[in-house]
Amino acid sequence: MVIPILLLAACLTPLRSDDPPAFTSTPVQVVPVSTVQPDGSTITTVPPGHAWLTYARAAKPGDQIVLQNGFHVGHRLEGLHGTREKPIVIRGPDPTLPAAVACEEYGIELSDCSWIRLENLYFMNPRLAAVLVEGSAERKPPAERPDVSISLAGLKVALAIDAPAADGIRIRNARNVGVVACRFEGWGDAAVEVDGASGVVISQCSLAPTPPATPPVGIAVRGGSESVVIFHTVMERGMRTGVRCGECGEGDAPAGSGDALVYTPSPADAVRVDRCMFLEIPCPVEFGPGRGAAMTSCTVVDPATAWRVDALCGTVDATVRGCLFTWTPGILMATCERRGDAIEDMVRLESNLWWSPEVPAVFEVLGRPFGLVAGPQILDVDPRLSDRTFSPSNPAAQAFGWTAGTGAPAAPASGLPPGP
Repeated sequence: MVIPILLLAACLTPLRSDDPPAFTSTPVQVVPVSTVQPDGSTITTVPPGHAWLTYARAAKPGDQIVLQNGFHVGHRLEGLHGTREKPIVIRGPDPTLPAAVACEEYGIELSDCSWIRLENLYFMNPRLAAVLVEGSAERKPPAERPDVSISLAGLKVALAIDAPAADGIRIRNARNVGVVACRFEGWGDAAVEVDGASGVVISQCSLAPTPPATPPVGIAVRGGSESVVIFHTVMERGMRTGVRCGECGEGDAPAGSGDALVYTPSPADAVRVDRCMFLEIPCPVEFGPGRGAAMTSCTVVDPATAWRVDALCGTVDATVRGCLFTWTPGILMATCERRGDAIEDMVRLESNLWWSPEVPAVFEVLGRPFGLVAGPQILDVDPRLSDRTFSPSNPAAQAFGWTAGTGAPAAPASGLPPGP
């Protein structure tokens, strides 16, 4: 038994003071580090607590500012310009753990900037907006709006304070902006507000307000906006309206008119809601004043109304096509809510699928779907939706809803900044 005793003694012998440690730690970066790339561009990694604004202001086309994981201060950037081939990128290092930007009124403001890409950033508690994209301070007609070609990708916005005016992303007086694969978990007014902007694509985003928040709208396309595409985006319970197109603003009543209100039309043109998913949202889409609005190939589950037509102050021109509406009995309160002098010609109804165990009897009470019928309304096909993807397993229903068809929306005419 000598050998086992010797082995045991060896195991119990303490390490000498000059023995190497049992483990090593990775050094923590404490100062910004800039690395010049073969093409002459620079990648600057900035640890938390350092002013990344200094490096962003000095950035040249093709440069990247990488905010390391941790907390960073938000800033305003003005007059920063990349190019089509070499956009300036400000990003976090890891899509699964975005760098956090602490907000005051705003998180990051991009004013008079172009060819910028923000990526993998997490914004917390903005009072006005997590990201502001402002092409110009003044409202301009579409042809004169600055072409900013800004891409916002993989951003996350959360709101844990009482800030009723807070938007997730606010796009104002600009042309050509892409919002891609962003997640919104809290906002006060709109997750995305498009105000006097054109050529905006909102794609593959998730809007899911954290309870008990009940924001009024998910995506607000305000007056003066045109050519806005909302594509393959999921909007979940909590908000009262999914997408609002155009608006009627209340003005002062003229003298001698008693208590009558004056509504001023603020139209938005060519707004397309395509292949989106609306889950337990009372009103998925509100069509306000404007031309060429469309709701196409969307899946709507358990709405209180299929859509709303706001004709208080102007003409509505909308099309509903290829959509799948399904609900639990007793949930649907109206096939269409109407404000003002709405007439059926304002909404063109192409082929859509409507399914609930209470169809078609419910239409005898609530009325048929509102609009000028230009295609068959399918009332007798159970789509048999998947509990996970909400795609129809019934072949007879697969031409309808958000999983129908393939492809993506056309990018703005000038394109958008590519990824790094």
